[in-house]
Amino acid sequence: GFFWFLGSIFLFSRVSKMRVWASLWIFGCLLNLATITHDLVMVFLRHRNKPLFRAISLKLSWMANLFFIIGCIQILKEFTTLTYCEMAAASNVLTFGATTYFIHAIFHTLSLFLDGITFT
Repeated sequence: GFFWFLGSIFLFSRVSKMRVWASLWIFGCLLNLATITHDLVMVFLRHRNKPLFRAISLKLSWMANLFFIIGCIQILKEFTTLTYCEMAAASNVLTFGATTYFIHAIFHTLSLFLDGITFT
């Protein structure tokens, strides 16, 4: 989260350094993927009956971070020769990651209140 916040500073119009923003965003996503992967492994190793909504929310969060990395890589790939279509594709992937994170938030909230629903 910290690197996402730090990267957002570089999106202001006076600073506007897209490469720095995308690089910090990718680094933050990689850190998120490491912690989410650890949480996923712990959910499956510690619990005989796995909490359903917690597992779904962690998987969605993992996918959202992966979409963010893909979108930022598209921006970094050919930043100097980025066409309108390539920028639109990158923003679509980033938007899909944000939508996935929103759905993750719904399942995370369900996991907090409906902890008794499990699967084996």
